[in-house]
Amino acid sequence: MGINQRVVELMKKGISQEVEFGPVMRYAETVNSSSVDNYVFVEGYTDELFYGNSNINDLNTNAKYYYRKCQDKDSFDFRGKKSVLFCLKRIVENKELSKHIGKCYFIIDRDYTARGINSNSFGIKKVGLERLRVTKGHSMENYFLEKDNLILIFTKLGKKEYIEDFWKKYCYFAETMSGFYAAKAIYTELKESNLLIKYYSKKNESNIFVYNFHEEDFFTSIGDVKKAEKMILQCITHNYYLQKVSYLKKLIAENPLLIRGHDAFDFLRIYLYQKLGLQIDFNEKMINDMKDIISNFEVVLETY
Repeated sequence: MGINQRVVELMKKGISQEVEFGPVMRYAETVNSSSVDNYVFVEGYTDELFYGNSNINDLNTNAKYYYRKCQDKDSFDFRGKKSVLFCLKRIVENKELSKHIGKCYFIIDRDYTARGINSNSFGIKKVGLERLRVTKGHSMENYFLEKDNLILIFTKLGKKEYIEDFWKKYCYFAETMSGFYAAKAIYTELKESNLLIKYYSKKNESNIFVYNFHEEDFFTSIGDVKKAEKMILQCITHNYYLQKVSYLKKLIAENPLLIRGHDAFDFLRIYLYQKLGLQIDFNEKMINDMKDIISNFEVVLETY
């Protein structure tokens, strides 16, 4: 059935507003299923795997997940966090679809913002924002860096004696790089992040650090990260944003879970490989292999 025909069929059921955004359409077609207790909107497939195996009953039992798929042929280009927020807006403004809003969860990464989004740019109604959930740390990957969850991981791997060494190094890394991450976060918020490219040596952002956990000085950076931080601050001339940088730097230094999720997991991945000879990657296979551990993770989602 083509997308236009599917919309027509849904309109016959009283869903009058356009629902041609992929995840919203799939929700509209399944919303009355008697076998589903909760409807969960996430940023991608790995989010479904993770939360579906978490300790949160509403997310792991009789829950149906929705996210933007590559093959979706709609006219919108929202992905990741924006796709979840767009779904929330569409559903809460639809008379028929909003009837089940109390059974819906919309989960987004916090990133560097106080509550996951800088502003309510989609104009979502309050009743919708009440169904929004935000990760405790920067993103979903950071749950693997929670101290209690790390104990579970290292214990499962039979390497519990390495936990304190890892945690000490990770906290030192977060504190040392807190200024860079804070400056970069605010600069990204201002949507002018092209300045950073020259300091990454045109490398992928996750590869700006080089680690050698066998050495006392266990990390260096590709390009001059401190120089990048200084250049960013020179571009942020408004005192309000400079104050935000200082505030965020303090938060990251005190809470290493606010480090960018990809970088945080890379830190763990490379440590396990270099120190223990263990290979893990953040992908579907890893999550499936660690289901029994993830199900015991302490996973807390915050309200908006």
